[in-house]
Amino acid sequence: PTPVPGIDVLDLRAGDSVAVTGVIIFFGNESEITPINIDLIDQGRDVFVTPINVSDLNDDTQTNQLETGEQWEGSYVELTNLRVDSRSFFSGGNRVSLICSDQDGNLVNISDRFLASRLPANGGDFVPPPPNAVFDTIRGVVAHSANGCTGAGGRGYEIYPFKSEDYVIGVSPPF
Repeated sequence: PTPVPGIDVLDLRAGDSVAVTGVIIFFGNESEITPINIDLIDQGRDVFVTPINVSDLNDDTQTNQLETGEQWEGSYVELTNLRVDSRSFFSGGNRVSLICSDQDGNLVNISDRFLASRLPANGGDFVPPPPNAVFDTIRGVVAHSANGCTGAGGRGYEIYPFKSEDYVIGVSPPF
């Protein structure tokens, strides 16, 4: 919420390496770091994306699969051929989460955690695809949601895209 000496976080780009000094806090049921200082170490390194399957993360009830999913937490991954099952608008209708399924019915929440898909009401131009639209690929960072991640009734592992190019619509029904 306040400027940080050194590097402005809004100027950082994928592939930059930084050293962050900060205070660990608990916010929204999750641990976060509040930066005190950010130093740029290197710029423009390659960013690698790892293809995985939804079944590596969650099952068909959106219960996370800890044995195969935990290794991907915090990783930049790519999922392919996902159908949008439902949309959920939040933050006053300015942001959206998409529940998507793979061909076997395994479910994953794609959430706008990093404001990569800014809706028009939030100054962006992202139009959330309707149910039954198909993504060729979705890329993003794997995270545990604090919203009941483990066990039934939670959202399981989630994917947080961090740039608009992480959403690639495929051949879909008209909308």
